[in-house]
Amino acid sequence: RVIGDSLDRWKLLFGQINLHVSKINLIPLSLRRRDGGRFKVGLYPLLEQLFGAGSQDHGQEDRRFATFTNGTSALGNSFRDAFDSLKALCPYAEAGATLCGGGSSSPRQQQGPKAAARHHEEIEDTRAIDLAKRHQDLAINDRRKVAYKQRLTITTGVLTSVPTKASQTPQHLFTGTAALVMGAIDPTILNARGSSIGNTHLLVDLHGDALGAALLPGDRWRTSHDAFKDQVFLDAKFLGVTVRKEVYGMFTRFFNIEGRENFNSLNQNEKRTQNIVPDIVTNRHPVDSVIHANGPQMWEVKRIQSAQKFSATTGLPTGLNEFYRERNRGRFQRGADRRANKCPAEYRAKAIKADRTFGAPGSTAVREALQVLPPVKGIVLGAFGEFSESVNILIEGLAHEGALKNPDKFGQSNYKAAFGQIHWWLKRRWARLAVITAVESRYAALGYSGGTAQQQAAAAHTQAQAQDDWREDGAYRQRAGEAAAPWGYAGG
Repeated sequence: RVIGDSLDRWKLLFGQINLHVSKINLIPLSLRRRDGGRFKVGLYPLLEQLFGAGSQDHGQEDRRFATFTNGTSALGNSFRDAFDSLKALCPYAEAGATLCGGGSSSPRQQQGPKAAARHHEEIEDTRAIDLAKRHQDLAINDRRKVAYKQRLTITTGVLTSVPTKASQTPQHLFTGTAALVMGAIDPTILNARGSSIGNTHLLVDLHGDALGAALLPGDRWRTSHDAFKDQVFLDAKFLGVTVRKEVYGMFTRFFNIEGRENFNSLNQNEKRTQNIVPDIVTNRHPVDSVIHANGPQMWEVKRIQSAQKFSATTGLPTGLNEFYRERNRGRFQRGADRRANKCPAEYRAKAIKADRTFGAPGSTAVREALQVLPPVKGIVLGAFGEFSESVNILIEGLAHEGALKNPDKFGQSNYKAAFGQIHWWLKRRWARLAVITAVESRYAALGYSGGTAQQQAAAAHTQAQAQDDWREDGAYRQRAGEAAAPWGYAGG
């Protein structure tokens, strides 16, 4: 009797991914249906031939269940055996058509669709409470417990989304994604456990944290970082937001002449470490937006590559790091939020360094300019694929602005419908990207594990460094015009 409701859900789901179902033919559910003067037998009458007259009426659930498992069909026998096995593992469950935890009301006590819906809601609530208790009873540093407390509801959507090109998890990453999100063991990483990683002192650990933390040649850290940064930039641009990325010239006007020449001679990496170069800068938001600010709003993308810290001598994990170690007092805060809170202080430190390196002796011009601007906000992706609360705020702000400016891009004509669709669109795609790029980065490091891989890493190191410098210089030349722009400019 839930087929009709399920059909509505699937129509909605297919509509969200822009697939149009022109015609769906279903067996009619009613007793008889007139169609061009002829009668069609519905689904329920067909089932009554198997379960008996009146068996499909409301309140006959136990009768249908008993008839189905009475030994007259192979399918019913298999289902009964499986059901008995489940009952043996779950002794507190009720017998009959629906399993539910103790304390839930029975559908026989209350009648009607609303009572049935309330009953299923109670079952889900009971399951959620039981799941939380099971994780709470685990040891404080148990990986499953840490992952459970850190992950977001939307993060697990990468495992349950309808497999379309835009939403599916690539098949070769699916197992690793599930292991990362759930705090489980990834067989791909387990096979390499104990192997040396490149020329580092680290060894592959049970959950692959060392693979994330290892400093290796190549672009895997930058690739995973830039994949998210570029997606935020492109989505914001698509929604009509005034946005720029990698704003190298935002504070150069506060350097002296000699300092500006020295800064322009640096490569990309050196510019980022010796001056403030925001990953994203947005501006001119609607006054009622949650991300509205008095001036350019800087956003800094950060990734937490590992949930553990490692011994400098043995290369073995020594426990959860500062972002994931549980505090004895205060409210719970996710590791990604702890990392995001560090970004303003890091920008202040960069401003001091820029004044000392590129300014006149005793200059505080960059620090003063930074203080005038809205504080930087960190966009942090955690070691379990989770992200900081600032990302939710950014999503809300972009969805609001997109719904005001471009609702037609999402097939909507009113603000409320457009906001809801854009909000879900951003949250789903960003959550998916955060998880799969974390797994991709670890799998890329597996290529450097073991003896042969160490030799490959050593041989490729110089070449990779040279290629990095070439790409950095080329990218800098492309941004020469941007570097000369006033620090308060937010267009283009």
